[in-house]
Amino acid sequence: MGRWEKEATLIHFFLALLVVGSAAIPARAQTEGSATVWEKHFPHAINWCRRTSGGILIVYSGKTLTAINGPDGKQLWSFPYIELGGSDSGWTSPNEVPGFPILLINRAKLSRDDSEHLLGVDLMSGAIQWKQDALNDPFQLFLIYKSDRVLLITNKGRILNKPVLTLLDTRTGHADWTTEYSNKFSSRGIGFSEWNDHAYLFNRFPPLTFYFSLGRVDLGNGKPLWEFTKHTFQQVAEIMIVPENTIVLESPPPVFAGGLVIFEAKYLLAFDPATGKQV
Repeated sequence: MGRWEKEATLIHFFLALLVVGSAAIPARAQTEGSATVWEKHFPHAINWCRRTSGGILIVYSGKTLTAINGPDGKQLWSFPYIELGGSDSGWTSPNEVPGFPILLINRAKLSRDDSEHLLGVDLMSGAIQWKQDALNDPFQLFLIYKSDRVLLITNKGRILNKPVLTLLDTRTGHADWTTEYSNKFSSRGIGFSEWNDHAYLFNRFPPLTFYFSLGRVDLGNGKPLWEFTKHTFQQVAEIMIVPENTIVLESPPPVFAGGLVIFEAKYLLAFDPATGKQV
């Protein structure tokens, strides 16, 4: 086994934080002019490591979930045994709630005989704040403006699906409402904008689908109010002939101006937000 292979193998069993100049960065191998700030070994291979906005590292090793303070490497908390259900949808558990010191951990089993749960875990202490029945694989989470709610969009399929929307209270884990959205979206292609207590869902990657869609949902009760979907043969044809190495730019969120929803897909469209009619 060569030197590079040995180093790559060791990386699966420990974390090292190196400092280069004045900036602390995680790195796989020590380089010239750098110094190891801290190092932590794990008894099992590291399945994955996530960094929160506050610099806390969430490490899943074997069946153990550990939180480590990034700057000094001190362990904040650990679940000695936690089994996490898999996800094909692209929403990686656990997920940090923006602006709140809480992790949402879905499809978590705290023992071999336990059923799967959605856990609300205090980010600093590891204390379980609440426990609810597990959801379908969540793949996106959006914070609702000026509230302690988050909108979870869960996946019932793999690529194209009818997403399920859940408005969740982050303090208690209670779902204010849950509704199945009738339109189909790519599992990684849902965009979200909020305006006047309503949610607007749209395709973020319209060139990669056979259609593009925009819909309005009442955040008070989860009721879909209207949907706009456009199917064109031209889009299908373009999907079939996308050249290699093409960079696809994301569609921007809807722009709210003059009481209209302006949505850019292949071109600009304007809608009456109350009715969804194109103007």
